[in-house]
Amino acid sequence: LGRQVTRANAFVLERHGSITVGASLGEAYNRLEILEHSAKILHAAHLIRPVTPLTASDAEKLAEVAAKLGIKRRG
Repeated sequence: LGRQVTRANAFVLERHGSITVGASLGEAYNRLEILEHSAKILHAAHLIRPVTPLTASDAEKLAEVAAKLGIKRRG
């Protein structure tokens, strides 16, 4: 994972599961719960119809809204 750990706090490894990191064990665990919940939502969405990823422009707009709300972004 090396340098990627400084850019993200959750990783999904092909054929190995997931890893989350945090300042404490509790924070890492909470991030794991969020990752698993997000995966369930994405899976359910795929069952309904194909999912279209956000465009770079939409992702940037979302990041701007998050910043205005005080949500910190790594990377």
